[in-house]
Amino acid sequence: MSSRVSPAELGVVAARWATREGATEAEVYVSVVRGYSIDIKTNKIETLEVIDDAGVGIRVAVGKRTGFAYTTGLEFRDVKEAVARAVKQAKAAPEDKWWHGFPGPSRSYPEPGNIFNPVLARIEPETVLEHAREMLDTASAVSDLVLARGSISVYRVERAVVNTNGVHRIDVGTTAVVTAGVTIRREGLVTPMIYEFDASRVAIPETSRVVERAAETAKLCTTVYRALPTGRYTVVLAPKV
Repeated sequence: MSSRVSPAELGVVAARWATREGATEAEVYVSVVRGYSIDIKTNKIETLEVIDDAGVGIRVAVGKRTGFAYTTGLEFRDVKEAVARAVKQAKAAPEDKWWHGFPGPSRSYPEPGNIFNPVLARIEPETVLEHAREMLDTASAVSDLVLARGSISVYRVERAVVNTNGVHRIDVGTTAVVTAGVTIRREGLVTPMIYEFDASRVAIPETSRVVERAAETAKLCTTVYRALPTGRYTVVLAPKV
């Protein structure tokens, strides 16, 4: 996709192409995700990946016949091909007697708040690495703890929904997700993998707390009961929900 064309503009263009192909209605969903993701395995940072994902979904109606197509390419050629596939599918589909058309504009559509932080949108990979190292430092401070799996993902998401009935919606947000999977190896005993995670739209969650919560649960798994008398006991499979 040309840098001069925004997701919303691409949606408008794709909807027009659909009507030229013979669609009576069309709706286009465009999503662009960019950011960074770090994976941790066995107390080591394993990978730092650049997140650069995008896609366009096209729904069309030809009368009461509907079709859909999707492409991960944002180039005009790829989107045009997806539009043609969606219209072709609709023309070959049976009529849907329950089809009432795509929605139109409405003042009732909610406007969510607290979903975007420009600091997260402009984050550098070095900052994400610092948070990953903090996870490793927290894990190393707990006796016998292994941070077997962990990750930090920070990304910016821009979405646009456009249809031929007048809907034109744009959403720009940020997301940060932290996960930790830990085990404790003590006196020949290895606990199950204990997972914790946290997510936020406006800040990187406190990585040390995610590891600490997982460690607290793992410690509970190291308690071994021997020579218990026969009886009925309450078994707690997860100490918290």
